[in-house]
Amino acid sequence: VPGPIHIRFGDHGYWFSWEDRKTRRLELTWAEAAAFCQERCMALVSVETKEENNFIRERIARGHQKYVWTSGRKCNFAGCDRPDLKPANVYGWFWVGSLSKLPPTTNRVDTDWS
Repeated sequence: VPGPIHIRFGDHGYWFSWEDRKTRRLELTWAEAAAFCQERCMALVSVETKEENNFIRERIARGHQKYVWTSGRKCNFAGCDRPDLKPANVYGWFWVGSLSKLPPTTNRVDTDWS
């Protein structure tokens, strides 16, 4: 079980698996990572501001991580037939952790997450 939050940024707490000796080398699929977090009352990160984006990017670089999973998800499942979500590859992305819609993939100025 992970230890306490590693750091706070704004009003969010963050736990970085690579900074915990028990999970330093843990490599999971997106679904496994989401389940890992849920089992510990956490969620994959939702990057919602330019400042948060820069904070997360810096932490990833400092930890020499080759990849991380975010809560970003494309709405391409049942219930995603709303016109404002079409086409899904441009307008259908949202943060699972907060349910906030991401900007269109054609206009990601403040964040660079896929």
